[in-house]
This record gives sequence, structure tokens and C-alpha cells, in this order.
Amino acid sequence: MDQPPTADGLDAFRQDVRARLRTPAVQTAFDTWRAADGPDPDERPLYRELGRQGLLAPDWPVEYGGGGLGRAEAAALYQELVRAGIPDTLHVNTVQIVGLFLLMAGTPEQKAAHLPAIAAGERFASVLYTEPETGSDLAALRTTAVRETGDDGDGWRLDGVKVFSLKSDRTHLGLCAARTGPADGRYHGISLFLVDLAADGVHRSVIPGLADEQFHRIDLRGVRVPAGALVGTEHQGWPLLTQALAVERTGLDYALKAERWYRAVLAHGIDRPEEVARYGAAVDAAGLFAARLTAGVAVPEDGGSGHPAEVDEPLSAAAKYYTSELAQSVAGWAAALGLPGTDTDDGLEAAYREAPGLTLSAGTSEVMLQVVAGAGALDPGDDLLQAQLRQAVRKLLNQAVADRTRPGVHEPPAEDGPGCPSWPALLELGAPLFEVPAEAGGLDLGLAAATVIAEELGRAALRGPYLDTAAALDLLGPDAVGAAAETACAGTPLPPPSGPPTGPAGARRRIRHAAHLVGLAAGATAEAVELSHRREQFGHPLAHWQGVALPLARHLTRIEAARLLVRRAAALADSAAPEATLTRVAAEALATAAETALEAVRTAVHTAGVRGLIDTTPLHLHYRLARTEAVRLGTPAALWHQAGLTRLTEDGGEEPF
Repeated sequence: MDQPPTADGLDAFRQDVRARLRTPAVQTAFDTWRAADGPDPDERPLYRELGRQGLLAPDWPVEYGGGGLGRAEAAALYQELVRAGIPDTLHVNTVQIVGLFLLMAGTPEQKAAHLPAIAAGERFASVLYTEPETGSDLAALRTTAVRETGDDGDGWRLDGVKVFSLKSDRTHLGLCAARTGPADGRYHGISLFLVDLAADGVHRSVIPGLADEQFHRIDLRGVRVPAGALVGTEHQGWPLLTQALAVERTGLDYALKAERWYRAVLAHGIDRPEEVARYGAAVDAAGLFAARLTAGVAVPEDGGSGHPAEVDEPLSAAAKYYTSELAQSVAGWAAALGLPGTDTDDGLEAAYREAPGLTLSAGTSEVMLQVVAGAGALDPGDDLLQAQLRQAVRKLLNQAVADRTRPGVHEPPAEDGPGCPSWPALLELGAPLFEVPAEAGGLDLGLAAATVIAEELGRAALRGPYLDTAAALDLLGPDAVGAAAETACAGTPLPPPSGPPTGPAGARRRIRHAAHLVGLAAGATAEAVELSHRREQFGHPLAHWQGVALPLARHLTRIEAARLLVRRAAALADSAAPEATLTRVAAEALATAAETALEAVRTAVHTAGVRGLIDTTPLHLHYRLARTEAVRLGTPAALWHQAGLTRLTEDGGEEPF
């Protein structure tokens, strides 16, 4: 699809999916699966019915059995499958990993041979990467593929052992990584193959595990595969493998597990508002993380050109880390509440057993943080306008900071009034007019633009009168707001509103303030990351040591989660969402940003050591500002309590992402 679907179009697609899931054929197959004995009944008959209904691969080209739609529809379909209780592992491994990888990197012959059967629910696939002595370090794999010529022509002979794959007792095809030549460095000489799991020499056995779904061991003993089974170029499988892993790490499956288990907890009628809001906001952030990643993994209209999509690897690692850690945490929360006892109908007992594996599969949490740490930063995901605005604001604020004398450690960290160097810089851009409607003489850029300004203010450890002026303008009617904004643009800021934030205007104020706190966290973390690469200890930069690098990477991930909540709240504010919903999401965004900032600045100062306690770095400004700004519009505890009370009265019908 050239353009993503509209909100109405996507909603209509969801309604159509739900209608197909309610058809008698699907319901009969689903009920049969649920009634089967054992902890892991065979779901293939159900998937065959889903295939007949076109409910497996809507984004694939029609020629390969898909619906020719986009990634937004594919993500929506998967969400609806999981929410309907459809077991998802076969879909994740077969459609989302192996199938999508073949679309992006397979040959036309490979696609024609396998994809239509996958889309029809007639063929299923496993991922065969991990080996007994090769887990996260896939470059150390020992399975070999040797060229040979047989009666059926040229091909390869595979020998090795693959372990810990799921559903491999019922799959037909394996995407297998093997070494085809001597290692030149660590990453050369690896190739990817499609292996028929019913071929001679393939031996499958069960490895008993804690969860309902059992692991499998695949012994490859002289398994012959044809030359056409090679995916990509011989010896050049490592780039394909890393991109395949990045595609696998959108976090969507983990986000949906977290959502399902969270809703199962709420179904028990718990009365813990703060916990309900904390976990609910985190579940929403996980879904937003996954949505951002899935939107970036597009299926080419021509079905692929032999190369996988360029996926943002640091961002996908961050998404996988955040979503899997959250799902595991939700399962632990349910257990700490004593849920569900011995009752397994709600899935929480099985969730507790499944949870430990989530932070291991598709890359351990530590490896994901190492990927993020290696990047040193995460792309904020700005659209074109936001990116241009961010660049302009940062340039002006950096110049303003450079032209002033940095406040000392015993001086106020930032000014609220027009004497702050940020004020003339923002007036140069006409910032007070950004949110003013066009009919009142404003630029009508919306709250999304204002959050970029607020975030950049925090990043520079500045405040000034912009945030208060914008909050005051929110309270004015259409007849007065234009003139007041022009007065502000002339240099006279408006006084802040009195009293606690209430109503839509109060929500907008909290959303801007949350963005400012996200900026404080981002600025302090960026300073600490830069210092960790510049300063050496024990013969290496500080960033060399995981004890330094991983906590900073963890904060980069949490900062992005907070930013996503702020953006979601800003979008809801600009679309005139219901007041109760807007008030809740604003409170949750602010509470998340406040706690994120307090933790991030503390870690940044610690990373800098004594340099964080003196005025040779700006970190003391971020640190002191975070303390006052985190509670300026309400303490996090009060915000969580307020939001939780609203969540406990909602009907649960709102889509979290």
C-alpha cells in the first residue's frame, strides 16, 4: 500500500477480522482446540481455518496468498488474534519471522514454493539458530553445511544440532543458520538455509521445559538440501541474520502478552489504583513501542528484492527489551497478588511459568541493552515537521546556553522569567503562536510541536516562561488568544495559571511538562553517554564496562517509552479526546516522565563521578531541575492514584495502542 490506512479504515478492518473470527467454522475449530487434552494441544487445524478466512498474512502480496494490505493491517490482525485467545507461537515463528524474512530476502522460487502454503495455514516453520553451546553468540555456531553433488544435482549436506525451538514437532520447514566456510573474522562464512524437517537425517526430540509449550532439539545428521535452499549469498548470511533478528524484535508479541495478562489481573477486581495505573501505562507504552517498529517493517510491493528491510536495530533491541521485561513483570505482579491460585482458566498461572523465557528468546535483555549502548542514542521518531523544529530549537538553545555563564552549583539552576536565555531564542521562532488556531492568527501546529520545544528546553537544562505562557493561552477563548499570543511574542510572557491543572487545559499543561521532563532525562543521559566514551579508567573508556554502559542503555529505553506516552497524549489532546481519557493519559505521561527523569539524572551524575557534582558539566543543572520539575504539577504518587481510579472505572473497551 502506498499510504497507511486511515483510523476509520483500520477500525473497519478490525471489525471485519472480528466478524471472521466469529464465523461458525473458526469458532468450531477454536472450541475443538480448547477442549483438547494436554497443556499444548495441536493448533494446526485452527490455523488451517484461519488461512481459509484470510486471517494469517494480510500484508503479503496477493500472488503469495496475502491480501495485499499493509503492515498496519498485519499488526491489527495479530492483535485481534491474540485478544481472541488464538495461540500465537506458530504465527510469530511462521508468518512474522520466517515468512516475512522470505518475502524480503528469498528468491522468487523460494517464495512461490513456501509462502502460499504458509498464508493458507497449510505449512509451518521453525527458526533454527540456537545450538547447545551457542545462545546469544550466534557467530560461534558449529552446524556445518558442505557442498556436495548427488544424484539430484548440486546441494549441501548439513550436520549439527539445534536446540530450544518451539513447535518444531509440528512444523514443516526450518530457517537454519550454518557455517559454510572458515571464519574470516567471526561473521564471515555463515549462510542461511531452508530445511525440510521431514527430510532424511532430521531427528526431532522434546526438551522438557517450564512453560506449556515445550522446547525441541533438532539433530541434523547428513541432511541433504538442494542448492535452491540457500537464502541469500553463500558465506554472507550474517547481515541477513542480524536483520532477521531485528525484524523479530518488534516487541509486538511481548506487548500483547503483557496486555492480555494485565487485563486478566484487572478481571479479578483488584483495588490498587496506583499499581493499576503504573502497569497500565507501561502496557500502553509497550504497545506504542511495538507499533512504531512494526510500521517500519514494510513488505515491498514487488514481494521483495532479495534483501531484508532496513530495520533500526538499536530501536528494535530497545523495544524487545522493554516489552519482554514488562510482560515478565506483569506475570510477577499477578503472582505477588496471589493470582490466580490454582485456577488456570485466566492463563495467569501459565503466564508465570512462561515469563522467564521472554527475556531470553530473540535475544537476552543484556544483549539488547548492549545493542542500545553501542548506538549511544535512540532515534526519537520525529516526523518531518518535528525533526525540522527540533533541529531549529536545539540550534538556538545551544547558542543561548553557549552565550551565557553556566549557573554554579549554589545558584538557581534555571530561571522561570524572561531573563532565561531560552525566551528570546523561542520568540525568534514565534513559539507562543505554535498552538494558537489559524483563525486567531496562530500557526495551528498543535500540541505535538509544543512538546518538541518543551523537550528541547529540558535537554538544555533550561526552563523560562514558555511553558507557563502556553498554559495561560490554553485558558483563553478564540477571541482573546490571538492577541495574547502576539503580546507574548513581543516579549511579555503570560503569568502561569493559578491552582492545580484541571480539564483539557490542565491536561495540555501536564503533557508539555511531561515533555520537559523527558528532555531533562534525555539531556542528562546524553551528557553521561558522551562522558563515558571520553573518559578512561583501567585502560578502557568507561563505556567499555557493562556496569556503566547497560544502566545508561536502560535509561535510553525508558526515555523513549516516556516520549511515546507523551506523544500519544498530545495526539489525543489535539484530537479532542474525551476529558476523562485525556486527563488520565496526561497524568500517566507526566508521572512516567517524572520518575524517568529522577532516575536518569541520578544515574547520569553517578556515571560522571565527582564531575557530576561540580560545575564542569551541566549535569548538576539537570539533577536539580529534575527534583523541582518532577513535582511541580503534582507528585508522581498522586498522579498514579488519580489515573488508577479512572482506569478502574473504565469499561476496558479502549484500545491501548
